[in-house]
Amino acid sequence: MKKNKMIVTVIFAFALLTAAFAMSNDGGQQPVKQENGTDVVQAQSEQVQQGTTVTEQAGQDSQKEAPKRATIAQLEGYVLENVWPDQEKEIDVDEYEKIKEDYINKGKKLNLENWKIKYYWSNRVNLTEYENLYNLNAITKNVDAASRTIEEKALLSQIIVIGSVYNIVSDDRKNARFHTSCEIKIDEFILGKEFFLNLPSSLILNLESDYKKGIWDYEPNLVKGKKYMFFLSRYPIEDYAQNNESCKRTNHLSDYKELPDNVNLNNVFSLVSYSTIEVNNLKDSEINRMKDTFTQISEINDCYNFFDRVYDKGEIK
Repeated sequence: MKKNKMIVTVIFAFALLTAAFAMSNDGGQQPVKQENGTDVVQAQSEQVQQGTTVTEQAGQDSQKEAPKRATIAQLEGYVLENVWPDQEKEIDVDEYEKIKEDYINKGKKLNLENWKIKYYWSNRVNLTEYENLYNLNAITKNVDAASRTIEEKALLSQIIVIGSVYNIVSDDRKNARFHTSCEIKIDEFILGKEFFLNLPSSLILNLESDYKKGIWDYEPNLVKGKKYMFFLSRYPIEDYAQNNESCKRTNHLSDYKELPDNVNLNNVFSLVSYSTIEVNNLKDSEINRMKDTFTQISEINDCYNFFDRVYDKGEIK
């Protein structure tokens, strides 16, 4: 009997040692329940669905946050091509609206009338340099185009060239906006080379006067062979094109005027303030003095950074 008790005691002790040894080998971790195949597939499906939801949400947030962009031509409502060489550049719509708002506020602080603020905006006049331009006589209180200074005409010009008229062509359409086109041979660029990718050797100047019937008082009488300084811009033509669009929308067709077929070419211009200067009798020193002044005005105005400027601070972004 004593012998049997000893055997049972030994067996029990051996069992306890075996259990302790097994626990030490598994690091004391609890046994992990094994998932069946259905549980695994379900878990993976939930993870995929969660991933898809996160991806879709990220895409929606990206669409919400993506800035609206448009070309300068679209934002400015240009009808014609080549009004400005950078008009197909895309810019942020919200930034454009902020720039325009700041520009208008700047004009109001300068006590400018609304029509003049709009006019300066269209012609890209840098109002952060208003005082400097005013001191150069490039900004005046003159309203009438004929009374503007040559410095003011230079400020409003996209290009200034010296050249001579070698051909005059009439537009005989009764409803033509420009009754006369003058072909100009360019002798020298004073300002505006940036306007062209390749500099033209000639350009076309549109005039409202019908040279067959006589010259209007506010336009020059250009003579073949004579040399002139031309103050030129494409914006007056764009202004007429916008007026035509307005006439069609409002059905005021009596004010609609036909524009030339070549009006979208970048070498077709109109006169700024209907102005030219005959240079045949000018001294070289006078011409050089004007060139220096025009260059100074152009550098101060810096029209090609017009939409990169912070108008409430007077600096480039």
